[in-house]
Amino acid sequence: MGRLLTLLRVILLGRHSSGFLAVCRREHRTLTRVKAFEASITDGNEVKISSVEGAARNWMERIADREGRDHGTGAYTVVRCEANFDNDEDMKWGYWGLEDFHLQRLASSFRLLLRHRGVCSEDDFDELKQKTRIVADTLLREAKHLEAPVLMLTILWTPTPGELEISPTLSPRVRGHVAVANVSDKLSEPITACLALPTEPTGEALALLPSRQKRSCEVGPSAKISAWCTSRRPLEGVRFKPQGVGEVLLVRKRADVGGEFDFIASLEVLEGLVSNIFVIYADGTVRTACTNSVLSGYARGVVLQSISSCPGLRAVETAATLSDAREGMWNEVFVSSAIRLIVPVRKVILPPMNDSDCGRCLWNNEDKSQDMTRTIFDAIKSSKARFIHPAAL
Repeated sequence: MGRLLTLLRVILLGRHSSGFLAVCRREHRTLTRVKAFEASITDGNEVKISSVEGAARNWMERIADREGRDHGTGAYTVVRCEANFDNDEDMKWGYWGLEDFHLQRLASSFRLLLRHRGVCSEDDFDELKQKTRIVADTLLREAKHLEAPVLMLTILWTPTPGELEISPTLSPRVRGHVAVANVSDKLSEPITACLALPTEPTGEALALLPSRQKRSCEVGPSAKISAWCTSRRPLEGVRFKPQGVGEVLLVRKRADVGGEFDFIASLEVLEGLVSNIFVIYADGTVRTACTNSVLSGYARGVVLQSISSCPGLRAVETAATLSDAREGMWNEVFVSSAIRLIVPVRKVILPPMNDSDCGRCLWNNEDKSQDMTRTIFDAIKSSKARFIHPAAL
C-alpha cells in the first residue's frame, strides 16, 4: 500500500516532473519482483506457471511432503541458463548441456528409480523429454524480466499415481523451477570445505553418516534423486557447515587399507554434497573419483573435457586420498557444479571431534596461487559455445 501511495503522490504533485518515470519504473519493478517461478505440464502439453517463494530444494521437499515418498520423490537435474548479448542489444538465452546431458540423465535416473521400486522399464522417455523442453522454455520466457545474466533451472520428474502399481508406461509428471543464480561470469571466490567425519573415528561410525549409497537416497550414487535434498540435511548442521564453510566433502575408507590403520590416512575423498571435487597434484595430475562411486555431474564432464586442452595437466578418475594431502602432494583443490562451474577451495578442514575440539586444518592453499584452477576455468569459458544449447524463446 505504501508503494501505491508513493506513486499516487507523484502523479498528483507533478505528472510531468522529471522523476515521475523513474519512480514509476522503480516502483513497478519492486511491486512485480518475483524470486522464482514453478511450472507443470499436462498430458495435452498445457503449461501451468506461477510464482513461488524459496529455493528449488525447498520446492522439491514441499512436493515430497505433499504427495508422499512414492509419488513426490523423483529424478531431477539442475541446468545453468545463461544470457548472451549480440551487439549489446539482442539478448539470447541458452542452456548448458540440456540436450546432450541433462535430458539423458533425467531418463536414466528415472529408470533406475522405477527399477528400485520394482518397475522395469526400457523406455527412452522421448515424450517426457519433449515436455521438459516445453517447460524449460516456458519458465525461461517468464523469468527473462528478472534481468539476471544466469538463471538456475531445476527439472523434476515424479511418478504419477498408479504408475508403480499398474504400468511403467504411464507418464510421470514433469515440473520445473527457475530462479536467479547468484553467480557471475568470473571465477568464484575460494571457499573452505569440511570433511564429513563422525565423532568416533571408525569405519562403522562413518557408515552411519548420510551418503548417496544408502537406501534413503533411493538408488545410490549414479542417479540424481530428490530424496538426497532431505537425506543430506544432517551434514549441513553447525558441526560440518559453520559460518565460512561452503561445502561438505564425503569420504570413504580406501579399499587398499586393512588391519590397523590411521583413520584419517585411510580415507579417500569422493564428492561434495552438491558438487564433484577435483584435486590437482604437484605433478599436474588432476584426480577425481570415478563415476561408479559418485554422481557424475554435468560440470564434472565439462571439466574433464577442458583439462585435455590445458598443457601440463592430465585427468585421472581416481579418488584423491587424505594421506596424500597430509604429505603435501595436493597442490590445488576445486569443486564443480552445474551452476557455478568451478569453485576454488582454499582450505579443507576436519569437523570438531568433541566439545573441546575446534576442528583442525587438513590442507590449505591460502599462501599459494590458484593458477591451474584458473587455467581450467578459462578453458571452459573460452569454449562455452560448444556446451550451450539455444533456448527456443
